[in-house]
Amino acid sequence: MKSAHRPKSLTVRQAADARTLPINELGASPARFQQLLVLACTLIAFLIMSGCSISSFKDQPSYAKAHRFPPEIVPSLIQASGSGDDGDPDAQFKLSHAYAKGIGVRPNAKESLYWLQQSARQEYPHAMYKTGVLYAKGGLGLKKDTRKSILWFRRAAKYDQQNALMTLGHLRFRGKHVKQDFNRAKDYFCRAADEDNTKGMFYCGLMNTHPRFAGKVAEQDLDAGIAYLETASERGNAQATKLLPYVRPPEDQPEEEPDVMGEDAVERDDGSYDDDEAF
Repeated sequence: MKSAHRPKSLTVRQAADARTLPINELGASPARFQQLLVLACTLIAFLIMSGCSISSFKDQPSYAKAHRFPPEIVPSLIQASGSGDDGDPDAQFKLSHAYAKGIGVRPNAKESLYWLQQSARQEYPHAMYKTGVLYAKGGLGLKKDTRKSILWFRRAAKYDQQNALMTLGHLRFRGKHVKQDFNRAKDYFCRAADEDNTKGMFYCGLMNTHPRFAGKVAEQDLDAGIAYLETASERGNAQATKLLPYVRPPEDQPEEEPDVMGEDAVERDDGSYDDDEAF
């Protein structure tokens, strides 16, 4: 319920300009002026952070590259990590890996988990994905918990973290731990493809072109699918290269279609933490 005495609010610009206006021009007492100024500054900071958080995460290195750093930078990582919520989440993520692998520090599973959790609490996509992997397999003191792992993968996927998108795509594709849903699998794969993930391009192209998925996905876009497969093939994806001739116009198709739906086509994830699959 709204308060009957709620004061008329200022716009962000008015509140920001309040720094330079005399108090009597604002029509507020000194105490009220201070309250409005604090509120305005808080609002401005929130708007800046909410507008920049996702875009700044987009600029972070890939999941694999985020694990690669020389031991000489560990002291700076410790300093940048702060005491928790006030630290740099990328530095916290790297520091967690340093403690997990003994890079520049002695291996310490407890410290590794602590810094990973601090980074994940700040919604750093790689940290959220890695937390999901730990719950999927068990590790760093966390017990295996499939439900929690999928929840963390979904949180990371909100930021279009490629590994999370591919993992969720495979789970929906196979119906493993979740209900099989080709539409959602295709969405995850195509989002990964749009994030420049080569295997995502293959699966997105596959589900947009292969007759097996006709009627099983809401819509197939043949032209887009071929474009994804061509890019994946150019990047060395053998399955895309194998499939391409059979999804191009009929006059260009060979007589016999290859089997690209074997185990290798659907069972492998794309870059889970130093392993083939999260599950």
